[in-house]
Amino acid sequence: MMLDQLLTRISAAPDGSTPFVQTDKGLVFNGQLGRPIDYGHYFDDERGYRVFFGFRDSPAKNTWKPADLKRWAEGLAPVTDEDRALVDICLCQAIQCEMLNQYWETLGKPQGGIPMEEGGRC
Repeated sequence: MMLDQLLTRISAAPDGSTPFVQTDKGLVFNGQLGRPIDYGHYFDDERGYRVFFGFRDSPAKNTWKPADLKRWAEGLAPVTDEDRALVDICLCQAIQCEMLNQYWETLGKPQGGIPMEEGGRC
């Protein structure tokens, strides 16, 4: 089963169930001392390709519009190697989703996203 078949949009996730949390200082990433995290691309028929982040042991996920994630990551001032890695992951995933969305739009926004036939496309 693909991730897009597993995700359903709901209201705000319970505290501690997703890596991004809203604080009085704005939106921050809280990896909870190395709790395993998954990230990647998520497709939504209405919004296109988005970047998701989630703890492996939690059904809740944060999904980002690529431009918003890029803006957030570019506003950080990474200090540690882990901070720099997070910025790199965010920017890379956002750029990939932007490219996927451009191609999806070129194809006329087919439901289900870009066709992924076995063997690829030319």
